Parts: sequence; structure tokens; C-alpha cells
Amino acid sequence: MNMQGFIDESIGSAIKIGKDYGKNLDFSDESIKDVDAILDDYHERYLHPEKDNNLMKEKINMFAHVFGIYVGEVLRRNHVQDCVWQDTKYGIVLVKDEDSHASPIAKAYKHIVNGKEEGDDIKSFFNMAIMILQNKFSLSNETNTKVPANKIDFAKVSFIMKIMDVFEIRDVGIVVTGVVETGSISEKSNVSIVTADGNVIYCSMVDWLESYIKPGIKSASAGDNIGLMFTNKSVLPYVGQGIFVVIE
Repeated sequence: MNMQGFIDESIGSAIKIGKDYGKNLDFSDESIKDVDAILDDYHERYLHPEKDNNLMKEKINMFAHVFGIYVGEVLRRNHVQDCVWQDTKYGIVLVKDEDSHASPIAKAYKHIVNGKEEGDDIKSFFNMAIMILQNKFSLSNETNTKVPANKIDFAKVSFIMKIMDVFEIRDVGIVVTGVVETGSISEKSNVSIVTADGNVIYCSMVDWLESYIKPGIKSASAGDNIGLMFTNKSVLPYVGQGIFVVIE
């Protein structure tokens, strides 16, 4: 099956499941609330597999794709028509350009596994993804950044992570997720967001790391799928514009 066929099949499955829940998934922004409610139920079923004979744990990838793709299609159709679906080494993601992309499938998966109590909320992701892909974040007044005036030399970079997803944990901070491509990173490291042509546009300290595959880690290296946590929310205007690096 080609990509468009898979997208169409997933959307059809989401609409059908929505009807089973008494929800009308009509591609409106309001329908994301209905998806949010369905994923809340899936989270409860994931936590209590005895209630559905372990179905949710066995089929979690399928359900994450079904509803992640539906959310991505609402995002694409209503707000960022120039985005396209691409099958990458990180999975199927919604891409606007080299530096702007979103991972609704990954977020749907996290919502099912972690739930809102861990900050994984598909509705909040949807609202934030609109702003990231449309570059509509306004600058915060609480920025303490010191950005070098000159372009960097990528040969002097000891860590690279492309930004895959961004979400906010209320009253805590911002989590930026991705896969480490080069080098290593640890908590309290100073990182920079750099555009593809080497312009440094933001600098901040990583308050802590998270990993769903390696819980409790304090550092990460090439190949690790991680989240970087920032309590300084002024990182938001920049996360859709570049990659994270550590400059030696």
C-alpha cells in the first residue's frame, strides 16, 4: 500500500471508531476534543489490560497511527496545507520544510501510554503544532539568551539533535523531543538552536533529560530518542526553526 492509501485507510478507521464512541470526526478543530477523549479511554485501557484482554497493549501502534494520522490531517487541511506526510527513519511525520515538522503519531502513542498526568495531551499538541508550523510564536519577555553574532563552524559541534516534537507540561516547562544524531548530551548542558546555514538563534540550559525507553537517564548519546526539558519557556519561538547543538 502506498503512503496516501495508508493515510486514507487510517482516517477511515478513525472515523469509524469515532462513531462507535458516539463522536463525529468531521475534520473540524473541535473534533480534536473528541480524539482527546477517545485517547483518554485508551490510556485507561492501557493501564488496565485485564479490562480488554490486553487488546490495547497489543494494538497500541495501530491505534496511535489511526488517531495520530487523523489529528495530522486536521492540522494539515485546516492550518498548514503545504505540509506533507513523509515516511522517515523516525516514522511517519508531517513535514512543512527541512526545519519544521510534527509527529502526531508519536504524540498519540504517548497519550495512550502516559496520559495527561505525564503531560502527554493530544489536544495541547495540536494547538502547539499549529503555532510551530505557522511560526506564530511571539517572543517571551523572560528571555536571558546570549546569542553569538557569527555563524558557527559545524566541525566544532559536539552534539546534534533534530527537533521532532514539542509539548508543554503545565506549570513545569517545555519538552523538546528528537533523536540524538551526533555526540552526547547531559543535564545542565548549554545548548543552542542553529539554523541549517549555521546561524545561532537561541541558547539555553537543559534542565533535565527524559527517555521513555531508558527511564531515569542523566545523559544520552547518538541513537537515543530523548526529550530535553526547559523550564524557561522563552525557547518556544525558536524550536520550529532549527536543530539543537552543543558548541565546543
